[in-house]
Amino acid sequence: MRKTLCSSLFFFISILSLHAQLGFCGGNSGAPIFIEDFGTAPSSATQHIPLPPPGTTNYTFLGNPPTPFGDGKYTVTNMNYQQFNWFNTEDHTTGDTNGRMLLVNADFVKGEFFNLRVTGLCENTTYEFSSWVLNLTPRDDLHGGSYPNPCNVSFEIWDSTETIIIKSGDTGDFYGSLLGEPGKWEQYGLVFQTQAGQTEVVLKMVNNGIGGYGNDLAIDDIVFRSCGDSITVTDGTSDQVDVCPANLPYSTTITAVPDHAVFNSHFYQWEESSDGTNWTDISGSTSEDLNVSGITTAMYYRARVAEHANNLNNSNCISYSDTFQINIQTTTPPTGLECWETATLDPATCTWTITGTQPAQPTNLECWETATFNNTTCAWDVSGTQPAQPTNLECWETATFNNTTCAWNVSGTQPAQPTNLECWETATFNNSTCAWDVTGTQPAQPTNLECWETATFNNTTCMWDITGAQPASPTNLECWETATFNNTTCSWDITGTQPAQPTNLECWEIATFNNTTCMWDVTGTQPAQPTNLECWETATFNNATCAWDVSGTQPAQPTNLECWETATFNTTTCSWDVTGTQPAQPTNLECWETATFNSTTCAWNVSGTQPAQPTNLECWETATFNNTTCSWDIESTIVTETYDADLCTNESVILTTNNNASGSSFLWSTGETTESITVNQEGQYSVDITESGCLSRKATFTVTKIDPPVIDKVESQKSDIVIYMSNSGNYLYSIDGGHSFQSQNIFYSMPSGVYNIVVKNDTCDTTSSFEHLHFEIPKFFTPNNDGYNDTFELKSSTNILINEVSIFDRFGKLLKHSKSDSFSWDGTYNGELLHSDDYWYVIIVNNTTYTGHFSLKR
Repeated sequence: MRKTLCSSLFFFISILSLHAQLGFCGGNSGAPIFIEDFGTAPSSATQHIPLPPPGTTNYTFLGNPPTPFGDGKYTVTNMNYQQFNWFNTEDHTTGDTNGRMLLVNADFVKGEFFNLRVTGLCENTTYEFSSWVLNLTPRDDLHGGSYPNPCNVSFEIWDSTETIIIKSGDTGDFYGSLLGEPGKWEQYGLVFQTQAGQTEVVLKMVNNGIGGYGNDLAIDDIVFRSCGDSITVTDGTSDQVDVCPANLPYSTTITAVPDHAVFNSHFYQWEESSDGTNWTDISGSTSEDLNVSGITTAMYYRARVAEHANNLNNSNCISYSDTFQINIQTTTPPTGLECWETATLDPATCTWTITGTQPAQPTNLECWETATFNNTTCAWDVSGTQPAQPTNLECWETATFNNTTCAWNVSGTQPAQPTNLECWETATFNNSTCAWDVTGTQPAQPTNLECWETATFNNTTCMWDITGAQPASPTNLECWETATFNNTTCSWDITGTQPAQPTNLECWEIATFNNTTCMWDVTGTQPAQPTNLECWETATFNNATCAWDVSGTQPAQPTNLECWETATFNTTTCSWDVTGTQPAQPTNLECWETATFNSTTCAWNVSGTQPAQPTNLECWETATFNNTTCSWDIESTIVTETYDADLCTNESVILTTNNNASGSSFLWSTGETTESITVNQEGQYSVDITESGCLSRKATFTVTKIDPPVIDKVESQKSDIVIYMSNSGNYLYSIDGGHSFQSQNIFYSMPSGVYNIVVKNDTCDTTSSFEHLHFEIPKFFTPNNDGYNDTFELKSSTNILINEVSIFDRFGKLLKHSKSDSFSWDGTYNGELLHSDDYWYVIIVNNTTYTGHFSLKR
C-alpha cells in the first residue's frame, strides 16, 4: 500500500508555494498529452473496479460486490447512484457508453485522496491541468436535521520527489445542484510551468472538507496539455479569405501574431492541411511569416509553437496557433443553359453572364424528312429516310416510287415450268436469268467393283444394280503357307517358306522342326563344370572337344624376407602369408645411448658414452646430471629469504638476518655492513651474507608504512552498533574507551547509551576515537497480551534522556504525545484499539531528533 505523509507532518516537507489559484490556459492549448477517463464498463450493469494505474489512493476500495459506502472509501464505476440521495448522472466523458468515473466518499480527516504521476513532460514548459468534478449530494436535501456538507478540494502539482509544490489551488466550498435537478459537472484547472531538468510531476487531490453527511464527489476526465500564447494568424486583414476561381492560382503572406501572455520567446513550424484535420509540416517554414503561392484548392494553415527550439518537435511541449483558412468560392456555372448559350465568369463580381441565339430551322425538305433540334450538337438534325425500295422482288417484278403516296408500286408475272424430264433431271427457277434451269446427271456407273462383279442401270430405281460372287479360298495349306486373293487374276495366290533350320548351335545341342508351333525346337545340356579345383586353377569350356579344360600354376614363394619373417601359403586368399615381428627395440637406455638393429645377428646393438662432468665450479655451485636434457645442470646453493616488516607512523624498525654462523660478513643495499640496520622509510631492502669467503644467503625485506586508523562513521542498526572506517587495515575495535578490543566492527545487542568508540591497528599504537549516541527504537510491537512486545517502549538511561515523543497515524493525526523521560504506548486511541498498520514517530533524545515509522501487528 502506498504510504503518504499527510499535512500534519508538514515539517518534513519543503514547500515553495501554497497560495496559487485555480485557472485555465489563457492562450492556445496543445493536444492532450495525458487523459484519465477511467475507461468503460463492458455492459450497462453496475460494475466496481479498483483505481487503475498510474493513479493511487489511500482510500479503501468499495469492493465488488460492494460493501457499505462509508467515509474514506472509493470506487471506479459506471453508476454513480451509490447512496440513497446521490444524483443519478452519467460520467462526464463525451461519446462513451457505460463510461466509468471515480466516486469518493470523503474521509472525516482532511487529507490526500488521489495521487497521479505524469511523465514525459518537457522542461521549461507551461502546462494546463484540468479535471471535471461533481458534488453528488443535493444541497437542499435535509437529512437528520442537517443539510449536506460542501465539497472542498485542493489540486496540487508536486515535483517528482513529492517534496516541492510547483502549483496548487483550492476549489473552495462548492455544493451540489437542487433536488429534482440533474447533477452538474464543474471543471477546474491549474496552469503551471516545469523547471530545467523537470520532465515529470505528481498530481495530488486533497480533501479540505468535513466528513459525515455530504462531501461526496465524482471525478472524471483528468487532462494534462501544454499551454501557450493566444496566437492569431492573419494576412493583415482577416484570418480567412474567400478566393474567386477566376483569380487562381492564389498567393498571399500570412503572419503569426502572439499575445505574449505565456511565452517569452517563440519558435515556429508552419503546417498545412487540405481538410483542416490532417496536417503536414511545410519544410523550411519556421519564421513568424509564411508565403503561400500556387493555391488552387481550399487550404488551411497553422503554426506549431514552442517556447524553446528543442521542444518544437515534441508533441508534449507545443501549442498551436489559430487556423488561417483559404476558401475557394463556389462558382458552379449556371445549369439549364440552352446549348447555344454561353456562361462567362466575371472575376470582379465572381458572377456569370449568359449570351447566345438558337440556329434557324431548315426548309425544302423531302416528303420523308423531319427537322429536330439537337441539343448535343446544337444544330438541326434532318432525319428521315426514303422508304426502302422493296427487296426480294421476283425477277419478273419491277418497283416504281410514287411521290404522291410516298411509297413503292410493284408489277410483273413468272415464266411457265418445263415438262418431260429424265428421272435424274430437276427444273429450278433461276432468278438471275429469270428462266427455268434443268439440272441433273445420270448416276455414275460404280467403279472399284470386285473382279467378279457386274453393274446394270435400273430406270425404275434410277440406280445401278451390282451382281457376282468371289471364288472360294483354298484349304490344306502348310503351317508356313498363306493364301491371298489376287484381284488381277481374280484367283487365290499361295505364298510362304519353311523357317530356316537354326545354325551356331552349341556342340551339345540338336534342332527338330515342330509343326504345331511352326518353329525349330533346340534340345541338349552343356557338360557339368569340374569341382575341387586348386585355388590357382581355372576351368574353361572347350567347344572343339565339347569338354572342360583345367589350367593354372601355384604363385611363387616370396624371397628377400627379413631375418625374423616366415612365408606360409594361404589357400583362402591363394597367396603367401608372411609372418614374424622384429625384436623389440631396447628401452630404459641412458640419454647418451643409441640402439641400432643388426640384421646379421637379428638383434639390437647399444652404443654411446655419458658427457663428462664439468670442472672449475664456483664455491656455491653444484653439478647435477639432467637426464631430460642429457647434460649437467649447474645449481646455486645460495639461500634466498624474504621478510615483511610494518612501519608505524613516526617510528623506526630494525631489520636483522638472525645469522648465527661465525665468520660471516654482510653487505646491505644501503651500503651498511652490519648484521642489523635501522630504517624509518617504507620500501625494499636487501642484504648479501658471505660465510668462509663464499656467498651463501640473500635476504630481502619489504617495509610497509601503516597509516593511522580513521573512523568514517558509526551507526546504530536496531540494537547493534556498526563502525565504518575511511581506510582499510587490520584493525581492532573498542566501545569502552579502549579497555577491551575485538577484531569485528559490529557490536551486537547493545543497550541504549553513549559509547566511546576507539579503533587501533593490531601492530601500532595510534588510535582513532569517536563518541556515539546509541538509542534503540523498536521496528514493531504486538499488543496481544502474550507478554512479548506488547507495548511500544522507550526508556532513558544514565547517558540517555528522552526529551519528547509524538506518535501519528498515516494521515498525520496525532495519537499520543509525551515529554516524560520514559515512554510506553499500547496501540489505543481514546480507549479504542487501533488496527494493524504503520505509524510514524518524532522522537527527541539528548536534543537530537529521530523520525521514522514502525508497525503495529495484531
